[in-house]
Amino acid sequence: MFMKNFSKIILLAPTLALFSCQSEATSQIQDSISSTAKNVSVTIENAQNFAQSGVENIQNTYETTKNSIQSGTEMINAGIESVRTNANQVENMINNGTQSIKNIQNTLP
Repeated sequence: MFMKNFSKIILLAPTLALFSCQSEATSQIQDSISSTAKNVSVTIENAQNFAQSGVENIQNTYETTKNSIQSGTEMINAGIESVRTNANQVENMINNGTQSIKNIQNTLP
């Protein structure tokens, strides 16, 4: 009886060893898949952060450019207004000078 059971154990030993190897291989594959998934997740997160940073840089550049254009436009408009004011003052001075000359001419005999 003992020999009969012993021979069954001997016959089962390779199957148990194969099952143990298969279990270890499955565990290693699962670990590898888990590690790869974590790496992919980190890569995706890094890509998202990079993209978000790029969007923020574009937005900041747009705002800076828009503000510079607006400031430049305001300076140009102020310069145009200053030229208009100066032109009006020159015109007034010419008119005053012309009137003064006429007044002087009217007082001459």
